[in-house]
Amino acid sequence: MKPITVLLHLPLLLLPSGCGEGERTGGVLAQPADSKESFGIVAPFRMTERSGRTISNADLNGHACAFAFVYTQCTGPCPSVTATMQKLSGMLKNPAIRLVSVSVDPDNDTPEALREYAQAFSADAERWWFLTGEVQSTDAWIRSSFLSPVERDAGAKPGERVSHRTQIVTVDKEGHVRGFYAGETSDDLERIAARLEFLQGE
Repeated sequence: MKPITVLLHLPLLLLPSGCGEGERTGGVLAQPADSKESFGIVAPFRMTERSGRTISNADLNGHACAFAFVYTQCTGPCPSVTATMQKLSGMLKNPAIRLVSVSVDPDNDTPEALREYAQAFSADAERWWFLTGEVQSTDAWIRSSFLSPVERDAGAKPGERVSHRTQIVTVDKEGHVRGFYAGETSDDLERIAARLEFLQGE
């Protein structure tokens, strides 16, 4: 097996800036299916899934994953990102692959709210998880693991209070971040699916 190049200190500014601006293509970090490139590792976490059960990074060991970051009250790009994840779910052939949508608005996104949101997108409860946690720890985890800041404006309208990146991130079976892809459109769907299938078989 060839060594993986790990870019642990990739500056945040190399990624497109927040909540839907300039993120319609994956750009230079959208890796081809068989790329050995890696961009760090997902830090340990414990969050609550929409079902009410606790999910940690250990539950994803052995599973290639696609991560997305959304919130249920969003009136911007989040519904488009979740729709892309829905299409991705239907494309994947290997049942071991997981999709993980993480709320960037944990104060409002209770398991019940996420359950209703997931049902609106016919999300497969076995394959596609919706996670919520505590605001500060979630923000710090997203920033450190996915090189992606989350910003909040308490004075904005509910659907505009959280600014975040809308990319879909691929992660391998050992928790390494292996690529960043467009989430708002279907432009990168085939590339994401091919990448995940490769990572699951790697």
